[in-house]
Amino acid sequence: GVLNNMAVLHTALGEPEKAITYFERAYAIKQSLYGENSLALMDLSGNMAVVYWALKRSDTAIPLFRKSIAMAIRQIRYIFPNLSEDEQVQFYQRTKEDFERFNAIAFEASTQYPDLLKDVFNNQVVVKSILFFTQQHRQLLINQKRDSVLRQQYELMRSKREQLGRFYQLTLKDLATAETSASSLEKEIDQLEKTISMKTSETVSE
Repeated sequence: GVLNNMAVLHTALGEPEKAITYFERAYAIKQSLYGENSLALMDLSGNMAVVYWALKRSDTAIPLFRKSIAMAIRQIRYIFPNLSEDEQVQFYQRTKEDFERFNAIAFEASTQYPDLLKDVFNNQVVVKSILFFTQQHRQLLINQKRDSVLRQQYELMRSKREQLGRFYQLTLKDLATAETSASSLEKEIDQLEKTISMKTSETVSE
């Protein structure tokens, strides 16, 4: 935390060369504790990407931008639906800024990295989906169906998402002794999501 704060301070002071050394040290510590793909690295990845970009090190910045956005999308898919309405608003506002920052960089670097424009489109679809199908809307549809099996599947999916949210915060040491894995939970949630979406889709019902 101290290293990250020092990095943010030097970034604000317009000293990216000093900031990146603190960011790199903080990143190495978190990576060793949580692993390379942990969501705990999301904010650090985004902040480091900004500083590397300021230092004209685009080859290092772009992968970090992409990594940060990929982690944000995982949060949208697996954590966002279980948040309260107020938490969803806060999450959307914070995540929207991350996506807008990525989009700005993508357009600026489109000549050198044209594939980034595909990411911009796909990211926009994901951000729109946050508002399109909220937990409240789905709950309403399930109540209208009055299907006990569907309700059980929905509650199981919510339980799995809560469990996954806790998994995302575990260290590598804790994960090593866990009875399941984040990837297994994600697969279970994806399967439940498909089943529930088919049963609650107005288009399918029609």
